[in-house]
Amino acid sequence: MIYEVVYHMATHATDTEYRGADILPALSEQLKLIFSLDDAPATLDEWVEMTVMLLREDDITVDLDALCTDDSSWNTARIGETTHHFHCVLDAIVVPFLVDELDEIAIRATSPLTGSIVELQVTHDEMISTPEEAVVSIGVATDTTEPDADALISEIAYERFCPYTNAFPSRTEYEQWAEETDAETMAISTDEAYELARALDRAVHDE
Repeated sequence: MIYEVVYHMATHATDTEYRGADILPALSEQLKLIFSLDDAPATLDEWVEMTVMLLREDDITVDLDALCTDDSSWNTARIGETTHHFHCVLDAIVVPFLVDELDEIAIRATSPLTGSIVELQVTHDEMISTPEEAVVSIGVATDTTEPDADALISEIAYERFCPYTNAFPSRTEYEQWAEETDAETMAISTDEAYELARALDRAVHDE
């Protein structure tokens, strides 16, 4: 789902103050590999531009049906009276921006390293993270090869990107997990994760 988010960031760049940070070189190379890109994106802005091209090719629309849900996932979000499990913690953060009548969702994200819980209260106006120093990882599996030419971007993301999009109560815990997992990853703050979702909100409501 993060690819749907960055699609709207790119196509409505004048509507958001978000600017992309540098992507770690090893992660950049993995993104190039799994998405069969001509060049490795050096920044999130470049990643956005390349993702736009891929999403347009696959004709992906941003809505709740596009979110990656998985009953076995350790990321849960209370939406109305129902608890949903999200394969990607960023998908859960996006939900309030896709459902106008929903004021707030409560997310419980479990660290894959220790089982520690990160709680996120997300609204259209803010996200409150407990603990405050929590971070969100993004990454790509390293034990992978270039996908088949006919693979959809959403399928690739679900298998090779979403499993490495997690929340951690601290950067220290993220770094320990990163050392032990077979993926190229980097951490962004919960504020940066929220900015991605808010950029989507602006894009949807300006259409």
